[in-house]
Amino acid sequence: NAICSLLVACTNLMMYLIVPGPNAFHQLIGIFSIAALCTSGAIAAQTALLADVSDYGTWRSGNENSGNYFAVLAFISKATLAIGSGFGLIVAGLFGFRAEGGNDAVGMAGFFLAIIWIPLALNLLAAACSWFFPLDRRRQSIIVRRIGRTAQK
Repeated sequence: NAICSLLVACTNLMMYLIVPGPNAFHQLIGIFSIAALCTSGAIAAQTALLADVSDYGTWRSGNENSGNYFAVLAFISKATLAIGSGFGLIVAGLFGFRAEGGNDAVGMAGFFLAIIWIPLALNLLAAACSWFFPLDRRRQSIIVRRIGRTAQK
């Protein structure tokens, strides 16, 4: 997950480096394609991390709450898409960005803040959280063994 999030952050930076012109659209499509692949990897890894968290919760509480964990994940995923998009529009608008064009440097700064710099920072934060996630392979195997022992009783 950390690697995928770092790669998505790199694509955010790559978008900023696109020079307007005849090749810009093709560059953007290429960068978005890479970002989509990396985002898919991050989402798959996040689901696996949540399964580990669910196992930990089962071990600590003795109750199986996986459905609740994944329902919350689904809600958060949908809510962040909606809220993030709206927030991005608000940020760009606060800087005076206009979708119809004719933007000054301040308006474009707001646009880049909304579509590049804030997502880049959030991807770096996600990478750091994943990198330092406390349930490593060894700890997870201990939890699974303990759950197995509890289930046999």
